[in-house]
Amino acid sequence: MFGKVKKWTKLLIINLLMLFFLLGIIEFALNRMTPDEKPYNTLARYIRLREAGMPNQHISMEPPAYFPMSTDNLEMKSYSADIDSNGFIKSTAYLTNPLLNIVFLGGSTTECFFVDDSLRFPSLVGKKFQQSGKKINTYNSGVAGNHSMHSINILTNKVIHNDFQVAVLMHNINDLVHLSYNGNYYSEHNSPTRASMTVMTKPEIDDNDLGFFRKFGLSTRLKKAFQVVYPVIYEQFYRAKRNVNKNDVPKEFDWITPGPVGIEHERQFEKNLRTFIFICRANAILPVLMTQFNRVSEDEFYNNPKNKPYLDKILRSSITVEDFCKSYRRFNEIIREVATAENVVLIDLAKEVPSTKDYLYDYVHVHNEGSKLAAQIIYKALDKALFQDSTSIN
Repeated sequence: MFGKVKKWTKLLIINLLMLFFLLGIIEFALNRMTPDEKPYNTLARYIRLREAGMPNQHISMEPPAYFPMSTDNLEMKSYSADIDSNGFIKSTAYLTNPLLNIVFLGGSTTECFFVDDSLRFPSLVGKKFQQSGKKINTYNSGVAGNHSMHSINILTNKVIHNDFQVAVLMHNINDLVHLSYNGNYYSEHNSPTRASMTVMTKPEIDDNDLGFFRKFGLSTRLKKAFQVVYPVIYEQFYRAKRNVNKNDVPKEFDWITPGPVGIEHERQFEKNLRTFIFICRANAILPVLMTQFNRVSEDEFYNNPKNKPYLDKILRSSITVEDFCKSYRRFNEIIREVATAENVVLIDLAKEVPSTKDYLYDYVHVHNEGSKLAAQIIYKALDKALFQDSTSIN
């Protein structure tokens, strides 16, 4: 009896393996025969709402293994963040019945993931207000890789539907690089480091969602199914794989090279800033623009050995280091010009945060000391705008 069960078990396993193998061959053949036809009945084109994590999620991460080769003064340890029920990075303890709610929007320079949880500047600004006796909550909606169009999407589909009175926007480098790669904000280019707005449904490491299971390709389905059913095991495997690849360099160094940034790209960025302001004002929210603190300079590229991967990437492209730095500075200048033209509060972090490794661990990211300084500058500017200079509130 036992022998018969064993025999039928083997037959079942063999047949299942043959079935999967056969389906894989058929799918491969069909894909080769009709390369331009995609199974749109199983894919979806959508605008993504990019957030730092899933609601009520705890995230912990160590800087990638290559960071010591390309950063200054960043402590290589585990950093963590808690995501609240609305998808914001938790900062200070939220007060009930606050006088104001302030949201910070931006990319990784606002997210500040590799800053101690208690020292991220959106959090520190809230603490400073509360310590001064003002019942103000601050929310961190920064997401690594987000550009200004992503933040407009968050503003439109999340912020204006909640009780916010102030929205603070800081963007530059992500817009600059995305536009140099893709030419516009809605490009479908499959860049691993600069996600576009409009995408086809596809699985990603941080998208543990059954909706992403509907991707053509047998291997992808099996991997995603395993992630959905066994998320903890999958995460451990992924971390182990990442730790084994100690010599990996950032994907962006081996991906497409940036192209020239011209007037049309600058206009697109300017339009986004004005759109942000218009949406805020239409919903009784005070818009605030910030230039981006940075160490972007010709001297940093050429004379800081930590920046060799970035230098090599630009040298392989169709632009020069001088052109890239000029475009970056121009984007900060556009922020200043729009703030002046639209009469909105401007916090000029590019001028007020020294461009040194004492405050930034790479070109645009602050470490603990830089975050503390930025928080002090932002707090003073917002306190003045909100409580001392009533003419700035539109």
